Amino acid sequence: MGKRRANGEGTIFSTIQKNQKKFDNTKMCETCATCTDRSKCNNRITWDKCEKCKQCKQCLKYCDRFYCYQKTQSQDSINGSRKSSGSGKTEKEVKQKKEERIRQLKKQTLLKNGLLTLSEAMREIEEEKLKCELIKTNSYNRNIDTIKLIEQHNISTKIICELTEDDLKGYFSFLVKTNTSQSNLEKVYDEIHQVAFKTGIFDNIKRNTFISNVDIEEVIAFTIDEQKKLLNYINEHPDDLVNENKSNIDNITIRNLIKLDFASSMRIGELCSLDKDKNIDKSNKRFIVKTTITKDIDRKLIIGTTTKTGKKKKKIGQNDTRYVPFDILFSSEEVEAIIDEQYAHTSSNLLFCTKDGKLISHSSINAIFKRICREAGVKLELEKGCHIHMIKHTAVTRMKENGIDIYAISKVVGTSVKVLTKTYAHIFDDFVQKEIEKSKEIRKEVNLELNSNSASNCKIIPFNRAL
Repeated sequence: MGKRRANGEGTIFSTIQKNQKKFDNTKMCETCATCTDRSKCNNRITWDKCEKCKQCKQCLKYCDRFYCYQKTQSQDSINGSRKSSGSGKTEKEVKQKKEERIRQLKKQTLLKNGLLTLSEAMREIEEEKLKCELIKTNSYNRNIDTIKLIEQHNISTKIICELTEDDLKGYFSFLVKTNTSQSNLEKVYDEIHQVAFKTGIFDNIKRNTFISNVDIEEVIAFTIDEQKKLLNYINEHPDDLVNENKSNIDNITIRNLIKLDFASSMRIGELCSLDKDKNIDKSNKRFIVKTTITKDIDRKLIIGTTTKTGKKKKKIGQNDTRYVPFDILFSSEEVEAIIDEQYAHTSSNLLFCTKDGKLISHSSINAIFKRICREAGVKLELEKGCHIHMIKHTAVTRMKENGIDIYAISKVVGTSVKVLTKTYAHIFDDFVQKEIEKSKEIRKEVNLELNSNSASNCKIIPFNRAL
């Protein structure tokens, strides 16, 4: 057992403990169960037996004799009290944990006192948020991307406590001049604000103080004629949608994926995470949407535990599961036929997957969809070409045109009424204008005029005066 050191330097020591969680004492023979010689049978590396075990022959097959184990621990003096800073099987392992713990404590102290650089502080906070599960890996990766953007400027190397309001104003002015989008401006603001708001440099700088020169891109949906043209192309060229020699997605999968996206209004990540057995409710003719494809800390594709908006909903006590009827935009029979074809075609538990049964990435789908739209002659005027998320915009537009209430649309697509109203404002405005034009035609039929004196010019039926 290691000797205790002076206060503040910490201690590393070994102890022998009985593992009660991992092993079932009822499966031990009486000799092992009642053994009190803890100097033996405690090290799985040497497997040293005590004398009783050497003589025991009752339990050669089923008894785990080594139910006692040696554990090495470390302690540190923190704020006047001793606390465990790590444990493991060997002193080397514990020493590494102890050093890492000391490093973290020093970093937290520096962060608290504003003595880290802006870059170090932002990364430290994001790692802590991920560790405490305050954010998911996808959010962590997005935030790290924002930090990398900030690290391109020398403001990231400044010590937090030395940052000034002029530093911040100069940096945001630089971002505006370099045509940074409003979205990225706000992400940068939030990232810096969470580590430097106590310094007072944000007192005169609000989230919307600096406005981007870049115009906000309006969502674009396909018109009905464009949607028909695109679907006709997909149906008429079933074997030419993908170059299967180069792509890991086949023609049948891409064809059915695009069709079901038009029919369901799902985000592409939600559609590609559907389990063919758990998320397709044929008896009630609906999709059960609970997850989406995301990325882990190493940027590898995984199926997340919620949808994109799931965490926000759970925070306010709402259920994240959505139910999307098969016939929300097309007939149930058409949708079921596509599902049945894909169900028989897929090579994994996923409804949609690559040729080798893996998750389909958003970028892969997007590249294929851009080319399909180009070859179909749809939206050729777009400088950057079409993108797969336009299908969701199209589905929302069709639902509105079909007279579905915005609250019902919100429930189906998993977007709040507030965000829907803001995001699709110009599309809804176009719809309102079309409805007004329809009302003009109805007015002509009715022939109702404000200044007409002739009863025959309007279709108001006069009542006879009562005698």
